[in-house]
Amino acid sequence: MSGEMYDADAPRPAILRTGGIESRPRSALEGYDISIQYAPNTSGGRAYFSQLYARAPTHAEIIPYPTTLRFISTSVLYFDLTIDGPKPVTFAPGTTFDIWFPFVLDDTLSYDLTIGFANEPIGPLYAKPFDNVLHYKLPGFTALPGQTLMAEIDGNWP
Repeated sequence: MSGEMYDADAPRPAILRTGGIESRPRSALEGYDISIQYAPNTSGGRAYFSQLYARAPTHAEIIPYPTTLRFISTSVLYFDLTIDGPKPVTFAPGTTFDIWFPFVLDDTLSYDLTIGFANEPIGPLYAKPFDNVLHYKLPGFTALPGQTLMAEIDGNWP
């Protein structure tokens, strides 16, 4: 980590109606680098991203491979995204998440992203690593003020 300071309570810029980029320093995301290029939306400039949080799975959340059960994947990242503002924000299709990992991803695996607590569950969406980055393109979705979108990325064995 670079040692940069991050003030989680600092004012956040408005979500632009035409779209924009949201990210936080790696020091605020447990070393991960998450960049969200959000699509045009209904914000009206009065909503903002109040939280972007990331964490690695705990040892208990990682399923060993091979398993005797029917599991074919294991968790590699959990992250949350929360907006605040006076009303729900609907994003057009095309919001992208680019996620760099502070450890080397196995490029023989595919990685699926699922997001809960939007107006409808999102995913699973699949990606293969390129330069240790996973790239996901989301369908349209609606986020409710104060309702945290909870995301999980799992690595899937062939």
